[in-house]
Amino acid sequence: MAKRKTKTSTVKTLQKRYKIPDADIAVELAHIQAAEMLRHARINARLTQTQLANRLDVSQSEISQAENPNVRSTSLKTLARYASALGKRLEIRLK
Repeated sequence: MAKRKTKTSTVKTLQKRYKIPDADIAVELAHIQAAEMLRHARINARLTQTQLANRLDVSQSEISQAENPNVRSTSLKTLARYASALGKRLEIRLK
């Protein structure tokens, strides 16, 4: 049976091969994680993108962009408003 690669080992392999700085990898992973967390929080709150957009007084496409890991334009202020509309709070940690 072949050994499965983990996300961490795949990232490390790509990082070595393409000489990507640790900070750039961390930023990319943070974008992906933030988008996933926003989407899961909205779904857990049983809201559609349109319903959440109405709460925030923004367009549905802005919610879609915030939940898209390939979009890099979501500000911290927007993330905090998004979290608040879901009854959550934004927390940023350094490990």
